Amino acid sequence: MQEGSVLAQGGVYDITDFVHQHPGGAAKIMLAAGASVEPFWAMYQQHLKAEVQDLLRDYKIGSLEGG
Repeated sequence: MQEGSVLAQGGVYDITDFVHQHPGGAAKIMLAAGASVEPFWAMYQQHLKAEVQDLLRDYKIGSLEGG
């Protein structure tokens, strides 16, 4: 998986173009690079809003097998 990719809800997302737009800063979002964002979303639940989910959808590059 690419360094600028994350996993969420069975999908793979290339967030490379979004990293520097992340409201919490690039360093924070890169903590999830190459892994699931869901543990972070459990702590920072503002990510569960519909507008965040809609934004993420634009960066989807694939799905995990069975996901």
